[in-house]
Parts: sequence; C-alpha cells; structure tokens
Amino acid sequence: MADRLLAAQELRKIQPCLDFNETRLPEYHEAFANPQVRFNTALGLYAPLPKDGNMSQAVLADNQKQLQLLPEQSTNPSSNPPRRPFWDEMLLQAMAKLKSIRDEPVGLVGTPNSIRAAAGWPEIVNTLEVARAKYYNYSGFIGFWKKTGHKFADHANEGKTLFSLLPDSEYTSVIHSKRTAEIREEVEETLRQMREKLSDVERVVALCADDDDHIILVAMNVLVSVLQALEDIVLYYSSKRGLRVTATVLWKKDEYKADLSECLAGINSSSKRLIEEANLTHIRVTRSVNIKMSEGLEKLKKLQLGQLKVAREQKRLADKQSEMAISGRKIARRQEKLATDLSREAASNQRNAIANERNAAANMANAIISATALNSFLKLSEEYFVAKSDLERAQHLNAKLMVKNERLSSALREERSRSRGRHPLLSPAPISLDQLLQIINVPDSGEETDITNISDSAVHVNRRDQGRAEQLINYPQFQQWVVQTRSTELLVHGHMKPSRTSVSALSLFSAAIVRSLRRDQRFCTLAFFCSEHKDDRDPLVGGMGIIKSLIVQLLNQYHFDGADLGFAIRDVNLDALEDDVEQLCRLFVGLVRRVQSKVTLICVLDSVNAYDDPDFMQELEVERVLYEVLSLTRDIKVQTHTKVLLTSPTDTATIWEGFDERDVVSMAGRPKGGKHFDDGRLAQQLEGIFIG
Repeated sequence: MADRLLAAQELRKIQPCLDFNETRLPEYHEAFANPQVRFNTALGLYAPLPKDGNMSQAVLADNQKQLQLLPEQSTNPSSNPPRRPFWDEMLLQAMAKLKSIRDEPVGLVGTPNSIRAAAGWPEIVNTLEVARAKYYNYSGFIGFWKKTGHKFADHANEGKTLFSLLPDSEYTSVIHSKRTAEIREEVEETLRQMREKLSDVERVVALCADDDDHIILVAMNVLVSVLQALEDIVLYYSSKRGLRVTATVLWKKDEYKADLSECLAGINSSSKRLIEEANLTHIRVTRSVNIKMSEGLEKLKKLQLGQLKVAREQKRLADKQSEMAISGRKIARRQEKLATDLSREAASNQRNAIANERNAAANMANAIISATALNSFLKLSEEYFVAKSDLERAQHLNAKLMVKNERLSSALREERSRSRGRHPLLSPAPISLDQLLQIINVPDSGEETDITNISDSAVHVNRRDQGRAEQLINYPQFQQWVVQTRSTELLVHGHMKPSRTSVSALSLFSAAIVRSLRRDQRFCTLAFFCSEHKDDRDPLVGGMGIIKSLIVQLLNQYHFDGADLGFAIRDVNLDALEDDVEQLCRLFVGLVRRVQSKVTLICVLDSVNAYDDPDFMQELEVERVLYEVLSLTRDIKVQTHTKVLLTSPTDTATIWEGFDERDVVSMAGRPKGGKHFDDGRLAQQLEGIFIG
C-alpha cells in the first residue's frame, strides 16, 4: 500500500513532463507525432503501443494481471452457512507460527519485500504485486530481451546458447529453459488459484468449525502454508537474474524446481488435509444424525408395531414406510404451522410485554399514591397513639390527684373533728375500681391469653408426660392441699422431659385446674404462667409482672366496695404504686385481707423454674413477690382460706427452700401415664374430690 502511494506521488511529480512530451514535442519532430510508445499509468513508465494502437486495452490487460488473491467478505448476514473470514482473523497467529517453524529467506531479510512485518493482508498483497510488477517490467532494451526470453522459455526445449549471450544484470530473467518456464507457469497458476483455495477453505471452516475444533488447527496449517508459499513467490519474483543464476537453473534443474515446488505443494497438501478433516467431520456428524434418526425411526417403528394386529408382510411394511414418508411431510407442514404459531405467539407476547410495561407504570403510580396515603395514615396513627398515650397519662395523673384530694379531704375532716373535741372513727378516703386500675396501669392481666396458648400447644408436649401430669390429682399431698379447711401451700417438681415449646405437661394441668375452679363461685382463682413471660419487653415479666397480674385478677373477680378499696390503700403510696414492687405487694396483701371467708382464694403459679435464677429472683424481685404470696397462708389478718400452688417441670434450686419438706411433691420415679391429657376427665376428678 505504501509503494502505491509513492508511485502516485511520483506520477504527480512527472505529470508536467508527460504533458510537455505529448503536447509540445510533436511540433518539433515527426517521430513524436506518431510515437510507438505511450506512458502506462499502471506501470509508471513508457510501454510499447499494441498493434491496434489502443492504449486503454493495454492498460486493461495490465490491470487484469493484477492479483485478486483474497476472497471478498460476505456482507449478507443471512448467508447460509455464515461466511467466516478466517484468513483475516488468524493472520497474526499464522505469521507467528511461520516465524517459529522457518527462518526468513536471506534474500528478503531487511528488504521492502519482507512480508513478516506486515500488519494485514492488504500489505502482503501489495508487496507481492510490487515484486510481480517489477518481474514483468518489459520496458526498454533489457525488457525486450526479458520478454523474448520468457516467450522463448515457454515454447523452447533448449535456449541455453542464445540467452547466455545476454548481459548479466539484475533485470535479466533466470528462467531460460522449459523447466523454469514450467516453474513460472506453476507459480502463476498457484496465484490464480489462491483466491479460490482460500474461499473454499474459508467455507469449510465456516461449515465445520462448530462441529470440530480440530478444523481450526488444520486451517491454521493451510494459512501457514499459504504465507510460506507467498514468501517464496515474492523471493522468486524479486531475485536477481544473471548468467550465474541461469547456469544454476540450467544445470541444477530438479533441485531448483523442488525448492519452490515444495512450498507450492504444501498448500495443496494442507488444503487436502483440511478437506479430509472436513469430510471426516461431515461423516461423524452425518453418522450421529443417522444414529439419532435410526433411533427415532426405531421408536416410531415399535409404536406402529404395537398397533398392528396381523403379521407384517414385506409389502405391508413397504406401505407403512410410504405412510411414514407421508407422515414426515405432514410433520414438516405441522412444524411450519407451529413455527408460524410461535411467531404469532411471540408477537402476542411482545404486545403483552408492552401492556405489562404500561400496567407496571400504572401500578407504580398507584403504589406511589398508596404509599402517600399509607404515610398519611401512619402519621395520623402516630398522632392518635400519641394523643391516646397523653390521655392515659392524664387519666392516670387525674386518678392519683383524685385519691390525694380524697385523702386531704378526709384528713381535713378528721382535723376539724379533733378541734371540736370529738374523735369519731373516720373511714378512709374512698377510691373507685377504675381509678385504682388506672394507677396500676396494666392493660391486661394476661392469664386468659396464656391459657389459650397452652391449650393450643398440647400437641407438642410428650404424651406420656401428659398422662403423668393428669395423675397428679390422685397424689395424697395434692388432695390434702385441696380439701384441708385452712390455708395451705404446695410445690410440685414434675421431673419431665423438655418440650419443643415453653409449655410443659404441668402447664396443661395448671391451666385445666384454673379453668375448672373458675366455674365455681366459691373460689377466687388467680394464676400466672411464668414461662409465657420471659421477654424483657413483656410488661408482665418478673416480680413486677406477677404482682400486677394477681392484683388485676383479684380486682376483676372479687367485688370490692369503695370502703374496702379505701382500707386496702390506706398504707399504700399511690404516687409510687405503678413502679414500686413493695407498694404493689402492700396493695395485694391489703386486698386479700378484705376478702370475706365465704370465698376461698386460690393462687396458681406455673413453671416457676423459668424464674429460678439470680437474674429473675434478685434483679427482677421475683423472690420478694413469692415471699409475700406465700406469707398469705400464715397471715392472721387474712379472713379467708388461701391456697398457693407452685408447679415446675424440673427441680428448683432456690424456690424449694421457702417450703416445708412435707409441702414439696416430687414426681420422679412415678409410672408414666398411657393416655394423653384430657380437660374434661380432670374436671370430673376434681369435682369428685370437692364433693367427697
């Protein structure tokens, strides 16, 4: 490409001289008026005119000699099979392989005719064209002898004597025999067939590269052979011609031809090998396809054989084969129809996708609107809860203020009575149930929810432990705890297996006892399930939760009048009541002391082992609350019988120390029950104990 640009620049430089020779010289001499030569722009020099004097035909003939080495790349993307320009993609790899297997000829090293530093095929082809054009340059006297020598060598058997008389110059051809003419003709024929070979090889690669990776390696060898042959052809065209070279060619006939023909034959050999590999690949693919077709035909044949009722004669088999061919054509038509349906379905899917995008946009808009509405709702909800919390705090404070006001009024009346010399016994300041509940500030006592959760979790509790827990009602200690007409306390250690939840078999027993006793108006039954309140975020966790829950249950189950509530809170600091365990215990003890003797107070604390560690016993004040509850059984100011029952599925380390040894029941070593827990059966047994 660079040589062509230089030639074009040189042509522009000599253009004024050419104009002078063609326009001015004919005026001075008749030889220039009818010239026998004309400047050939293709060759860049003067060349003889053909006999008909048509210079354009000469230029056309020279242009026809220009090489068309590379196949044109396909620009049709739908060509079948798709064209793959392997010769362009593999050029650098092929050139690297050529450098590794062969040294560059000495005659090309460091010369413009070297193709090893070429960046692409156009530069290689341009180098070849320049060398070829110089080789066939027939201008001048020496060109005349070269042309004559070439023609003579093409048609004569021996020309040694005549061409030995030519001067030895770099433009003299060495092909002066029939054998060298055959070499030149073979070189030209190879160049003429190069494009066709590259096109055929490229087509083979495009067809078989996906089926066999070895095709790429063989194609690489073809490309290396092509580059090696092109390098030898360039060396052939660019070698100096003289008498010594002529003598070499004449007397080393076969050796000189073999050196060049070996490279030219390499292309044919590697191309043949590529074709053989392509054929083998085609055979393998065809065989694989045939095997699959045979398998399919065999399956189809077996399916047809199952439907036949008579023997398969050869004629009927031939008919069936014909039917199979017809069926194949029908399948092809069905496949075409299916392809059409698929294309229609694809179009429909595309329309649906567009509709989905629109729906998504609409949904996004609706989501934004919904989010805005939800945010507004959340804001309103937050404002509502803030207002509700403020209202509750105000009501709580109002209840405290009302109680203080009543106390102050009572104190004022008492002071006035004293000042008048009278000392009547004044009743304490009254307080309502709602006011007291507001001061305690517990929304729910929680035992009903706990009982429901325990009943729902019965399926996760070991059935044998359920049977053992139900047998507890037959223990003498438990029956004495129920029927004795005095205040009693009892601790039960179950020695049971841990369950998958916080619920144990004794929890089922405690929940059933509470449900059964609450149906009888003779009892006021309080309950707390410790294992259901272990989370620090639970408002009923620890000792504070136990005493608040028991107070709320007692206020809801037993009817206290205003005077009873007044006497109960007489020694209680209402300002510290909400968060002070000591004040809550005083309130609970005061309320229990106001319960009449006609009602038996029963207090059931289940799964106390959940609180049997220092974190709960000391820090959460569980020990203080248990002490106050157990002290009720020995309080002489309590009018009613108080019965306290504590259950634990495992042994306790601290709580058992607060009981007399006779009041601790251990279920270890007792036989396992064979039935699952039944509330109805337990209620009947408990009713029998009270009646008995």
